[in-house]
Amino acid sequence: MKAMTNLLKVSLPLVLFTLLCLNPVALFAESREEIKEKIVKDLGLTEEQQAKFSEHRKNTDARHKELKQALRKSEKELREELAKYNADQANIQALAATVKNTQAQMLDARIKDITALKSILTQEQFEKLQQKAKARAENMKAKREGLKKAFMEHE
Repeated sequence: MKAMTNLLKVSLPLVLFTLLCLNPVALFAESREEIKEKIVKDLGLTEEQQAKFSEHRKNTDARHKELKQALRKSEKELREELAKYNADQANIQALAATVKNTQAQMLDARIKDITALKSILTQEQFEKLQQKAKARAENMKAKREGLKKAFMEHE
């Protein structure tokens, strides 16, 4: 019995950690199609709005993914340079500038994205979408915190 308890103490955190590392999205997210269907239903989008919304998503998703990958790459390069004892300060400054530039591009894209959404949705629909996004973020945060708590209890 004691061996089984020890096995659980070791294996449960390992399983949770593996699941989080390998596929965190699967733990928290519905499919993109399910999310889209909920948005269309909850907001009461017209056929025209649905078409514009889909086109908008196609246009922004690729750019967002590209910027996110570029940011991760430049942040990794900066961390690696900072980890060197005799790091080149000029290289650090150049890498930091790249990170800042990519972050600025992401912010500009976000502003453009929100402005475009406002042109597709009515004010009521936009406000409802904002409320749903906030609730979804809070729900995901609660789930992450619950997993962290479960992980910490079994250490």
